[in-house]
Amino acid sequence: MVWLQFLISAALVIVGGFYLARNGKELGERHGLSDLWVGFIFLAAVTSIPELATALGAVLIAHSPSLALSDILGSNAFNLFIIFVISVCLARRPITADLSLAPFRLLLLMIILMTGLLMVFAALNRNRQLLSPGGISLASWAVAILYLAGSWKLFRDELPPGAIRKKKEKGDARPGHRDALYYRLLASVALVVVGGFWLARTGQQIAELTHWGESFVGALFLALVTSLPEVAVCLAAVRMGANEMALGNILGSNIFNLGIVFWADLAYRKGSILGGIGPAFYVAGGMGIVLVLVTALWLRMKPEPAARFAVWNNVAIAVIYLAGMYWLFHLSAG
Repeated sequence: MVWLQFLISAALVIVGGFYLARNGKELGERHGLSDLWVGFIFLAAVTSIPELATALGAVLIAHSPSLALSDILGSNAFNLFIIFVISVCLARRPITADLSLAPFRLLLLMIILMTGLLMVFAALNRNRQLLSPGGISLASWAVAILYLAGSWKLFRDELPPGAIRKKKEKGDARPGHRDALYYRLLASVALVVVGGFWLARTGQQIAELTHWGESFVGALFLALVTSLPEVAVCLAAVRMGANEMALGNILGSNIFNLGIVFWADLAYRKGSILGGIGPAFYVAGGMGIVLVLVTALWLRMKPEPAARFAVWNNVAIAVIYLAGMYWLFHLSAG
């Protein structure tokens, strides 16, 4: 019955996330936003709602900070892994071969800084003795500030002139057409939130039954399911040739996921969510940072060398992710 509940809750998240991404993309396009801004801010936010719902469910219902954190960090690693799988399967070359580092430098730096802050603070707060204003760790506050500051800078850099004004298109002239889109958005959000809370509870039960450990269950099962909306959006973007939007969505989702730590910390009333964290947390966080560095390295390469060494890029991403998951399983099961 636990596995059946997991499948049903996962289906709610998948279906809700699919419609959420599609309707969110439509809403973003109506405002005339650039591909990178749509991918980073808008699509990243709406496709990361499953992670938000699951993380809040983990601390409010399952009372498991490790499940929430492992889902967040596991989703980040899986997102970077799957974008290369999608690009290679569809385009036969890594997505970075057609892009440059410059537009994504801020996003990559934000991920490294935010993840590093969480890891350093967790290491210093093993005995839960550091100052936590309002029961929220200083690292969580810093991550939230970094997210807002980085989002505002990208907003100012990427938002085209007049984009705030809504486009006057024929299809948008009918009020009923606009209202229907908003109703669809609300319905898809409801599906994702309900499924996410249920998913967190069943994830904890699976960890107890299998003895695999909450960190591994969160980093693998929950991360895979909650990342499916990102997979759907990236699949569509790569097929359309919108590689900038695809990678922007992935990196934006990872940044948004790290920002979820603040809200999970706020919801967890038994102290800081980063207090007493085990080794699995550092493995998942370190794996995410290494994957970001590899992505930055390939983005910096010229198109010709990047295409020539594409196979090594794919091998590196796959080896890092699979090795990290094996290490995480070993720690959690042990």
